[in-house]
Amino acid sequence: MKKIVTASSVLVGIILVGLFLSFVLFPASRLGYIDSAIGSLRILNNSARTYATAHPQRGFPNTLEDIHTDRLIDEILASGVKNHHRYTYLPRISVEAGSVSGYQIHADPMDCIKCWHFYTDETGVIRAREGTPANETSPSL
Repeated sequence: MKKIVTASSVLVGIILVGLFLSFVLFPASRLGYIDSAIGSLRILNNSARTYATAHPQRGFPNTLEDIHTDRLIDEILASGVKNHHRYTYLPRISVEAGSVSGYQIHADPMDCIKCWHFYTDETGVIRAREGTPANETSPSL
C-alpha cells in the first residue's frame, strides 16, 4: 500500500513540475527572444547611422550585408535571421540624390502567431505590435 501512495505522490510531483515549466519557464524564453529582437534593432540602427557617416555619397546601406562588410554587425545578423526573428531591411532610395536616404527594418517572429512584431527606421524609434506586422504607425517602445 505504501508503494502505491509513494508512486502516486511521485506522479503528482512530475505533473506539477511539468505544469510549472509550461506556464513559467517557456514563456520566459519568448521574453528572451523579444529582448534579443529589440537589442538587434538597436544594433542595426546604430550600425546604419555609422555606415551612412562613413559613406556620405551612398547614404544608408542598401542591404544588411553592406553593414556586415564594414564589420559593423556579425554574419548571423547580416543573414537576416536571429533568435526566432526574421529581419527584413528595406532601403529608401532617393532618386534625386542617387543614394539611400532612409530605411525600414521589420523584425517578425518566425514560429509564433500571436507574438510581437517590431519595426524601426532611420529615426531610430522602435515600434511594436502583437500578432501582426508592425509599421510606422505602431506604438513606440
